[in-house]
Amino acid sequence: MPDSVSVSSLRTLLKFPFSTPGWTNRFLVGTALLWAGMFVPIIPIVFVAGYVVRVARRVIQGEPPALADWNDWNQLALDGLRAMVIGLAYMAPSFIVMMGGLLLYMGVWFGGVFAVAGNQTESAGATFFALLLVAMAILFLSMFAGWLLWALGLTPLPAALMHFAAQDRLGAAFQPGKWWEVVRADKWGYLAAWVIMLGLWGLMGILIMVLYSTLILCAILPFITAPLSLYMLLVGAAAFGQAYRDGAAQLAQKAPAAAVASAAAAASTEAGPLAELSAPPAEAAAPTKVEHSPAAEPPAEAAPGMDQP
Repeated sequence: MPDSVSVSSLRTLLKFPFSTPGWTNRFLVGTALLWAGMFVPIIPIVFVAGYVVRVARRVIQGEPPALADWNDWNQLALDGLRAMVIGLAYMAPSFIVMMGGLLLYMGVWFGGVFAVAGNQTESAGATFFALLLVAMAILFLSMFAGWLLWALGLTPLPAALMHFAAQDRLGAAFQPGKWWEVVRADKWGYLAAWVIMLGLWGLMGILIMVLYSTLILCAILPFITAPLSLYMLLVGAAAFGQAYRDGAAQLAQKAPAAAVASAAAAASTEAGPLAELSAPPAEAAAPTKVEHSPAAEPPAEAAPGMDQP
């Protein structure tokens, strides 16, 4: 069983944000940045995204899951910006479709209201109502298509981010042929990482619903969501980092065997015609030995001085 789906690895994965030496200060820095992101847009989130990439990169490189130091802020900002660009690129189609349907609906609504206000006739009202129904249908279709595109974009996004973290190149995230080979080599590990994240999202949703049940608990919701979000990001980075590392290792093990098999097949293909050309020619038939009968041989001449019979 791969490390990415083993029980011991799962236990380590869920505990590492609180078991790393000096984890308190590191976790509080990330939580503070997420809190700041509620008031200052984008900038604090960029550093958090870069920190998540750093944690994932260390896991991919073979280190155990651990909270990294908050240093080299320029590199954190660079990694965070690139990670956000990758996320926006993968999720942009869903946002465009949803926003397009919503804007069309709002345009028909406000435009129809002003048109009917200026022309209060029965035909104008009927036209506005018909256009509003068409706009509502388009809105619902765009929402459905947008959610479908959202799921299709979100599913491969972690693999693309892990490939970017491993290669340290923005373009690596947009090479599906490369990172898909890694995912396919350890598809169960990638699936397990998604199961872990979906489970954590479900628990977080239940907790938020409980907090919304009363006014007092609702007031502390912003203070709870920031550390919970950071915890989920860190666990997700480590889980998908382990899956990517295991997939890359399995792919590297298969590569030499495939290379040997390919070389052997090529050698046998080339050796076929050469073997026929270099084979020794068939031996010529041995000459038939003709045996002479003694009766057919002429009698030997008698030696001189011997009596003739």
